[in-house]
Amino acid sequence: MESKQIAIIAVVIVAVAVIAGAFVLTQGGHNDEPGEITDAYGNVIKLDKIPERIVSTTVTATENICDLGLRANLVGVSLNSHVYEVTSKVTGVPLSFDYPATIEADIESGKLATVGTSNNWTAESVAKCNPELVVIDMNQISTAETLARMTQLQSLGITCCVLSSENTWKDINSNITLLGELFGKQTRAKEIVNAANHADKAIKDAVGKVSGLKAAHICFCWGSYYIYNESGPMNVMLDLGCTNALPTSSSFATITTEAILEANPDLIIFDDMATNLNWTDVIAEWKADDIMGNVNAIKNNNFYCMEYQPFQATSYTTIHYVMGEAMVATAIAHEKLGIDLPNIITSAKWIDYISWLDDKI
Repeated sequence: MESKQIAIIAVVIVAVAVIAGAFVLTQGGHNDEPGEITDAYGNVIKLDKIPERIVSTTVTATENICDLGLRANLVGVSLNSHVYEVTSKVTGVPLSFDYPATIEADIESGKLATVGTSNNWTAESVAKCNPELVVIDMNQISTAETLARMTQLQSLGITCCVLSSENTWKDINSNITLLGELFGKQTRAKEIVNAANHADKAIKDAVGKVSGLKAAHICFCWGSYYIYNESGPMNVMLDLGCTNALPTSSSFATITTEAILEANPDLIIFDDMATNLNWTDVIAEWKADDIMGNVNAIKNNNFYCMEYQPFQATSYTTIHYVMGEAMVATAIAHEKLGIDLPNIITSAKWIDYISWLDDKI
């Protein structure tokens, strides 16, 4: 083949490659450029660029935004007691995160506005932040009254993105992937999702499949017992092979001690809805009680009372869910894991009980 023909072919090949490359880049969403997404509510969103002013109405959305590297773009967040009391280091995840970092300090200094709590924020408080984008959880727009907040913001020309509120890895990873696509942070989102999946597998491999264990998640607060139709701890227990000893169709239902004894769970995880119970006194009362004292889990010391931080981790729909999953897994298989686990899981010590996960990664 003559040199001139070779040169022509080479030029054609290069031209085709350039055109193909340009096509991929202009599609968006494939080379760390913003892509079109459909959120959990059904809003179809395509951003021209990464928003410089973002408001998050829930702490978990705030974390996901920070984890994707957009901490500096936040101008407003929700604020509830203790919600930013989590570690920047996520046990079992060898990645670095800019969260919670300076969130609370920026709130206190006024650099970062608060729009209210996750339940009582208003469209007016959000709009005052002059955001280009607002990130909302699905459970924050579950009624006509709360949905009106989003539609009011949209009527002002403010883009709203709604995330799933479910406590499962499928939904958590979907939220991270969706935000990564929306912001053009696909590579970082994939890195986080891969780390989450790796940690989840490590937990399951370490615990093994549990079968025949009747488990329950019970809230004890204000002198009454409550059960959930769905919760982070129960989702983990079911995922690891336990059965739900106390199922309910209500989102938050009262239950009697007699009903607990009748179901007779082998394992119970308790929370106190952040009411700061003296669990030592409560446990002494259970042990002395003719009903609770005869529940297998109580009788056999296979129950665990979670203070706020470990319980919060099981409800955190972010990469921090790894730590909540590991905590519940430890409650299920502490003997197999070689962990001396007390009945009271304190905020001061709980991370020590899941440190085994770092060794599995």
